[in-house]
Amino acid sequence: MKSFIKRQNLLTNPLFISLFVFVLYLIITINRPMMCDEGMWHYIGRVWIDNDMPPYKFTIENKNPAIFELYAISHYLFGINYMFVRILGVLSIILTMTVILKITTKIHSRTAGIYAMYLYGLTSSWWLMDGQWPSVTENFMCLFTTLSLYCLISSSSKKKSSLYLILSGIFIGIAISFKQIAVFSLFGLIVYYIVNLPKPRSISHVVKSGFLMFTGFFIAIIWFLSPIFFSGVSLKEYLDGAWFILLNNGSYNQPVERLYLSIEVWFGSRFAIYWTIIPLILFQKDMLKKRYFIGLIILLFFDFVGANASGNLYGHQVKQIIPALVIISSVLLARLTIKIDKNVSHFKRNISIIIISIIIVFLPYKNLIINGYFNGFPESEKELGLWIKDNTLKEDKIFVVSLGESGQLLSYSERISASKYFNIIFAKEEKVKSKIFEDLEQQMPKYMIINCGCGKRWIACNERLMENYCYQFKHGYYEVYLLKVE
Repeated sequence: MKSFIKRQNLLTNPLFISLFVFVLYLIITINRPMMCDEGMWHYIGRVWIDNDMPPYKFTIENKNPAIFELYAISHYLFGINYMFVRILGVLSIILTMTVILKITTKIHSRTAGIYAMYLYGLTSSWWLMDGQWPSVTENFMCLFTTLSLYCLISSSSKKKSSLYLILSGIFIGIAISFKQIAVFSLFGLIVYYIVNLPKPRSISHVVKSGFLMFTGFFIAIIWFLSPIFFSGVSLKEYLDGAWFILLNNGSYNQPVERLYLSIEVWFGSRFAIYWTIIPLILFQKDMLKKRYFIGLIILLFFDFVGANASGNLYGHQVKQIIPALVIISSVLLARLTIKIDKNVSHFKRNISIIIISIIIVFLPYKNLIINGYFNGFPESEKELGLWIKDNTLKEDKIFVVSLGESGQLLSYSERISASKYFNIIFAKEEKVKSKIFEDLEQQMPKYMIINCGCGKRWIACNERLMENYCYQFKHGYYEVYLLKVE
């Protein structure tokens, strides 16, 4: 009996859960090489710090400034690396779990909060969710979205109500500063707040609350935009590079691909486990009369729309819906635990059984198997980037024709791209493609590094440019061309 109590206490200890998830993330991410997004953000941060070339003006990537600022700090402190932001990403997941525990405990029970911690930490670690890359913007975005929700819920108390509303605005402003799509979460939070206002709902109270929240929101936005504007970026350059670029074909998917990916992700993947919340709701229909529960469903709806907005449905984009989803699921699961058996000792035993079941069902098996199978992941981009560094001068320009991997090559080479559109993913539109070719003809990079697949097809439309280059060698997926000496 004593051993059971110890095991039960351990499984429900938030510190143990946090440590368990932290170690799990280290196992699945510690030996992974720099990925494409990390490379792009690191390159943007590096040239900003080393070459006084701020984002939006000299480098284009469709994100808000917070992630670039994070990588600029990372490069300033540690040089070329990716583990600093990865560790911050893991810590952001742990902190999000803690905030979700507090939210779920406040609205329902500590049991529900413990379930939510496990569900959030484990679901976020799946291969399907790009769990092996904790540095993605969504992990930071979800942290500040959940902090904003916690402050909204806490603002119902008359004590420090105004402070909580301002903090809620600050946190959702930070979330949007990491990723624009958090705007949908902002709308969901506003509706959540209105739905949960005590009756009678005073219009003056709603207006005052909105003013306080948006005051905090603008404080956060100004804070993150200031380094950009102080670096010489104009408002137009920022809006073009962070917002209007979302209308570029490279930022979203076409209708057919949207439909295919939606069916694959929401119905044909491991994510389908969460469809079990539907019978849980049907079994507990009285929950639909509770305002906080209705508010969470509305918030989940807005997050779902946000996650689907681009139509790409990459694993990390799906993470937007996880906070609201696991809170809803955990509340339903906790209520079911009580209904199964109200006997105290049986109740505690059932909690342990459910927690162990959650761990077994939700562990990131694919990531664990892949990490266990590989002794080392291929690092063609790092090897080639270091070779370029050794065979060029600091002032030499290069250009990488590849969908994503340009960031790693540019980061490790410590060289500058001949065009601010260093990633050809945004060159689906002719005006962008023409701008890139114009940049290449004006600056003539010393080396052209071309991906043997997508890069060869893309560069084939400008044979005149390639007449100035001679083939050198092939490394991994890349062919290297050297500018001819006249």
